[in-house]
Amino acid sequence: MFSKKNVNQIPRMTHPRKTICVVRNLRRLLAIILVAPVLALAEEVKLPSAHFHGSVGVPVPNVNLPPTIPADEGKLTIYADFEKAKEGKVPLYLVNRTGEQIMFPSQDRDIYLKLERRLSDGRWERVQFHQDSWCGNSYSTIKLAPGSHFAFSGYLPTKGTKARVRFRSYGSISLVSNEGEGFFLEEDRLAAGLDQMALRELPNSLQIYFKFDPDKPQRAGNTISDETFLSALRLVSSYRENRYVRRTAEAFLGATKETDSNSPKVAAAIRDILGRKWPAEAEADLLFKAAFEELPDHPIPAWAVLNELLREGIDPSTGDEAQFGRSVAEELEKALYRDNASEIVEVARLIGSPRFAGEHYDDAFLKKWIRSPHDVLVRECANALSRRKKFDELAEIGSELEPNAQLILLRALASSGSPELGTSSSRNPRSKIERHFWISCASEQPIQSVSALYYIGIRGDYNRFNLTLHEPLREFLIREANTPSDEIDGWKLGKVVAFVGNWKRKEDVSLFQSLLEHPAYQRSEGTKSTRPGVRLEFRRYRVRVEARRILIGMGESVPEGIVLKEERVIP
Repeated sequence: MFSKKNVNQIPRMTHPRKTICVVRNLRRLLAIILVAPVLALAEEVKLPSAHFHGSVGVPVPNVNLPPTIPADEGKLTIYADFEKAKEGKVPLYLVNRTGEQIMFPSQDRDIYLKLERRLSDGRWERVQFHQDSWCGNSYSTIKLAPGSHFAFSGYLPTKGTKARVRFRSYGSISLVSNEGEGFFLEEDRLAAGLDQMALRELPNSLQIYFKFDPDKPQRAGNTISDETFLSALRLVSSYRENRYVRRTAEAFLGATKETDSNSPKVAAAIRDILGRKWPAEAEADLLFKAAFEELPDHPIPAWAVLNELLREGIDPSTGDEAQFGRSVAEELEKALYRDNASEIVEVARLIGSPRFAGEHYDDAFLKKWIRSPHDVLVRECANALSRRKKFDELAEIGSELEPNAQLILLRALASSGSPELGTSSSRNPRSKIERHFWISCASEQPIQSVSALYYIGIRGDYNRFNLTLHEPLREFLIREANTPSDEIDGWKLGKVVAFVGNWKRKEDVSLFQSLLEHPAYQRSEGTKSTRPGVRLEFRRYRVRVEARRILIGMGESVPEGIVLKEERVIP
């Protein structure tokens, strides 16, 4: 099952509790173009599901759980008490009888439990409209501790079409309730197929191609070409039915564009796809096959899809899986030789998958492509080799690379190749070869090396690295203290001071005292209400701030009157 993430939310309809939200990004308003008919429908007929809010409230101890609510020991259970449904609501109980605390993504404490109805062929269809919020404060993670439950309400119309119904979570945690008899509204069903939750039924790698203003189709600020859109549409049509995507494709066809695009050939191809029958349910096998077929001519959408499927371990259920993996690996190497920067971004992410790389790429392959001029490829190869504990080999290769690539390798060595900084313990150089590489980086690129290592090794006021880098960084700060410059970046230099200071070496006290008047600063501009019409330059002397903090933390006295920040009038 693909994870559902709350990205590029569209404005929800007016709600009194959200009137204080400020629109931070006007581009989000453009999304209304695609869903305006849905929103208009919701306002016109006043859809109950459009105004229903399913907040879970606060956790309640399980000793207060009604004895009639079934919830097995050791399980997370969602139960709908259909017999007590009334006034458009049904009591829901989410019970945690596992031994772990469960985390739920939420929107205003709504964990995305939605009403579904069973079709005649046994499939289930969502029949409850969902409104995303355009206020970032709406989104949070809520916790349910072991031995507790949420008691709240689900949406269930009192009239409409009778059906077998249930509740299902459309968040990142898979939950399905018991079934019961109930009703659904046809207008709810139609609207649910066109809201952004419907788009989230697709892989994340495909969702991004269908979130744009049809007159100016954009993805992350970059124009989506007609051919790319067509490729993404082909992939969706091979995967599953989606009315949101169909509507977007129709809007694409009717768009008036500023560029000479939407050629008759592309338009005809889109109409042909819209005229076909798409799979009623998600078909990962068909999506695999379609993505592989797209690679030669339209690699960007195809690689993104393959990347997501392979990284999440969703293999084809038919055919020779090993052969399929080998075929993808062969196509990936061809892509590396094509040397297209956009394509390499996608294939590098797949190389970064331990599962895929471990099956198909030996150390020699990684050592070859770590010398690429593309930083993203260097990073993934370095992380892969570091996870394989090829530390000395990485250090030897690093001595041959350009300065920026050396920093990438240094970071991989320090984090054991973990892509998530701070999730594992930092590691220190163990061999003479590796220590020489670390010291060389710190001597030749002191500020950049600290920037690469800072968030791996610093925890509060403690440096988790050993003293391998202490001497070269100390020598750099001594030079800065002797010949200070206000041209250097005060923020980055301050991080070096903090990095060295967090070792808490008494021998460094005089060094930090000499930095209390260093002129490097962080600069920003603005105004103050107390000085209307006057533009000001704000300076924060981070080097002095860090030196002062370190000295106080070491029990040393600090002179009075040190200027840590100041304001200057801009002429």
